[in-house]
Amino acid sequence: MSIEKCIVTYDSWKIYVERHISDPAHETIIMVNGALSTTAAFKNTVKNLSGRFNIILFDLPFIGESLPHNTLDRVITKNDEVNILLHLIDTFEPDHILSISWGGLSSMLALSNKPKHIKKAVIASFSAHLNDKMRDYIQRARYYIHSKEFERAAELLNNEVGKFLPPLLKHINLKHISSMSEFAFQQVNFHIDQVLTLKEENYIEIFKDINADILFLNGENDEYTTADDIKKMGQYIHSCEFSTIPEAGHFLDLENRKAAKQVAEKIISFFA
Repeated sequence: MSIEKCIVTYDSWKIYVERHISDPAHETIIMVNGALSTTAAFKNTVKNLSGRFNIILFDLPFIGESLPHNTLDRVITKNDEVNILLHLIDTFEPDHILSISWGGLSSMLALSNKPKHIKKAVIASFSAHLNDKMRDYIQRARYYIHSKEFERAAELLNNEVGKFLPPLLKHINLKHISSMSEFAFQQVNFHIDQVLTLKEENYIEIFKDINADILFLNGENDEYTTADDIKKMGQYIHSCEFSTIPEAGHFLDLENRKAAKQVAEKIISFFA
C-alpha cells in the first residue's frame, strides 16, 4: 500500500492528509479521529483493512502533523470540524466514513448534509447520550487541564476510557498528551465545554436528515459510550444497524487482537 501525503487548505487552515492507496479501483474510506487523536491512532485499523480499501487520514489544524503548518489564533468549533470534513469529502470523494469516539459527532453532522459521495458510515464508540460515567470522566479531565496538570489528565484517560489498552499504548498516550501544545489544550477545554452541553435532543432533527447507511459499533465493556445508549439512534436514522464487539472497551481494535480481528471483519462486511 503506497502512502501519499499532502496539505489541503480550508479557510485559513492547513490540513495534513495521508492517502493510503492499495488499488485505485478499490473503494475509499475517510477516517475521523476522536478528540485528542491523530492519524497515528488509526495505524492498526489501516493495517487490518489494507488490501481491501483505500484510506484517507487527516489531522485537525491544532494537532499532529497539521500543527506545524498553522498559526492558530482561534479555537476550532464543532461547525468548523464538520466543514473541514465536508471539504475533504468534496476534495477526495471517499465512498465511506469510519469514525471513532467523539469523531462520531462531526461525522454524523457531516452526514446530515448528505454529501453525495458517501454511501455508508461506521460510527464507532459514540453515543449522543452523555451518561454519568462519561460526564464524570470529562469533568475531571476538564479540572486537570484547567489546572495545567496535563500528566494527570493523561493518566485519567488511561485509567478510565483507556483502561483496557495494553501498557505500551498507555505509555504512548501519556507521552502524547503530556507533550501537547498549550493551544491544543485550549482546544481540548473548548471541546470539553461543548461536550458537557451535549443534549441528544438538540441533534435529533439534524440526524433525521442522514440518508447514508450507518453501522454503530460499540464495545461490550465500554461504560462510557454504551451499546445500549446508542440504540436510541434507531428511532431517528432510517437505515442503521448496531453491533457489539465482545470483550472490548471504548478503544475497540486497539485493545486486543481478538477485538481488532472482529472490528475489521465488521467493517469489511458492512462496507462490502
